[in-house]
Amino acid sequence: MIKDNILVSVIIPAFNVEETIEECLISVANQAYSHIEVIVIDDGSSDATTSVVESFILTNKFLKFSIFIQENQGPSKARNVGIEKARGEFVVFMDADDRVDPSYIVRCLEMFKRKPSLNLVYSGIRNFGRENNAFLFNAFEISSFLRANVIPIFAMVRREQVMGVGGFDESLKNHEDWELWIRIIQKFGAHVYQIPEHLYFYRKREVRNSITDLSQASQTIEQSFYYIYKKHYAYYLSNKLGIHQLFLKAKYQEKYNNVWYRKLYYLLFPNKRKD
Repeated sequence: MIKDNILVSVIIPAFNVEETIEECLISVANQAYSHIEVIVIDDGSSDATTSVVESFILTNKFLKFSIFIQENQGPSKARNVGIEKARGEFVVFMDADDRVDPSYIVRCLEMFKRKPSLNLVYSGIRNFGRENNAFLFNAFEISSFLRANVIPIFAMVRREQVMGVGGFDESLKNHEDWELWIRIIQKFGAHVYQIPEHLYFYRKREVRNSITDLSQASQTIEQSFYYIYKKHYAYYLSNKLGIHQLFLKAKYQEKYNNVWYRKLYYLLFPNKRKD
C-alpha cells in the first residue's frame, strides 16, 4: 500500500545546459506535490551549468535540491549515480532542458495508490521549441513494446525496482531507458499505465544536437537495437519474437520494414546489405 507523503526523487543528468537547466528546476519546484528531492548530476559540463544550479539552490534554500559533479561519463552513468544517492521510494528521471506540468508527480502517485501493482506510470508529451505538437504514446502491448519503446524516460518508477535490476546499462548511448524498462518488466511484470494527458514538455532544440538527434543522424540507434535484441534474445523468443518471427512479421507488416527489422537483418547478415 502506498503511504501518504512518501518521498519522490527527481534525478536530472546535466551536461552543458546552462541556458535551460533553471527553467527545468523551476518546473520541478512548482510541483503540486511538495515531498520531493531533486538530484542534479553535472556530467562534466564545460559551461556554467554547475554555477546556475548552485545559484538556484542558494536562492531556494527551502527546497531539497542538491548537485553532484562527475567527469563526463554519459547520462546512464549520471542517472545511476543519482539512483545511488536518492532516498525516495519513487524516482522520476528528467532531461535538463525539459519541463514538467505542476500536477505530474501527484498524478502519477495517485495512480500508484489506486493500483499498487503498477510498476511504471507516465503521461503523454508535448513538444516545444523546434516543434510544437502533443501526443500520447501507443498503448502498451508487450509484443509491440519489444519492437519499439512506448514508455518514456520520465516515467515514475519504484527506486527498489530500478536497483533490483542493476540500474541503467552504461554501455548504451541511446535507448537505455527502453532496455531498463525491458528488465523491469521481465522481473516485476508488465504493469504500466499512461495518464491520458500531456503532462511532460520535451524541448526540441533549434540546433539538432540532442542525443536523440545525433543518434538518428548516425548509426548508433542501429547498434543499440542489435545490442538490446541480443541481450534479451531469450525474452524476445519467449514472446514469439525470434529472428524468424521478426522477419516474417516484417514481410506482412510493411510499415515496419523501414524501421529496425531490416537494420537488424543487415547487422546479422552484413553481406546482404545493398549498396
